[in-house]
Amino acid sequence: MALLFNPIALADDAYTVFKRLSREVQTTVAKGKAVDKSAFAQSVKTLRDTFEHRGQRHLMTYEGANLAEKLAQNERADLASILYGVLIKSNINNPLLVEEFAQKGLALARKTKDPIHIMARLDDLNHLYRTTEYGSKKHFKILCQEKEILKKIVRNYDDAVRRYNTISRQALPKNHYEFMLCGIRMELAKIIMDKNPFIALTELEAAEKIIYKYGDGTLTTRIKMLLDEVYARL
Repeated sequence: MALLFNPIALADDAYTVFKRLSREVQTTVAKGKAVDKSAFAQSVKTLRDTFEHRGQRHLMTYEGANLAEKLAQNERADLASILYGVLIKSNINNPLLVEEFAQKGLALARKTKDPIHIMARLDDLNHLYRTTEYGSKKHFKILCQEKEILKKIVRNYDDAVRRYNTISRQALPKNHYEFMLCGIRMELAKIIMDKNPFIALTELEAAEKIIYKYGDGTLTTRIKMLLDEVYARL
């Protein structure tokens, strides 16, 4: 996987290298020419690591966000999404930035109708809110949206894989998304069981139906424990 710059240049100034990369990618896009997405992703990650090593994460964040915005404006959601994915991981300890980049990445994924990327960005937000404001209206809303997109992926798995526009890895097996859906339904049930035990029961029964075909295990035990808690509230 070739980089889009000379690695030796990083020894001098990563900031200058990023600015040059940004200009060249934007020029290529403006001319309607193809950009090697694999090389672009590797270049961005290499630069990210260099900025991190030098304690200059703020430079990567600022320049990366600017480039992502410009690429999105030029209808290159695929390249912008790569940047947002890198920026989310780079700023994992900064809730405000994770939320901003995940929301922007989510908007792009919805625009391109890519269910697996929609799910990934919703999952970023789910993990964020689970830590910062568990059970809030915002968290509950994201969980509901993630449940619906996971249902869509499971129901139309082949189509979701076809729409999955990525260069980093293949889509995961269908059962992975089924287990995720089961987990999301359980999370929803835990949040609402006090105020809406009947709805919580519906979520848990749906989760139980998903997991039933895989036999007994940790998840089935957890679902049964949650069902006992819900029945106690009815």
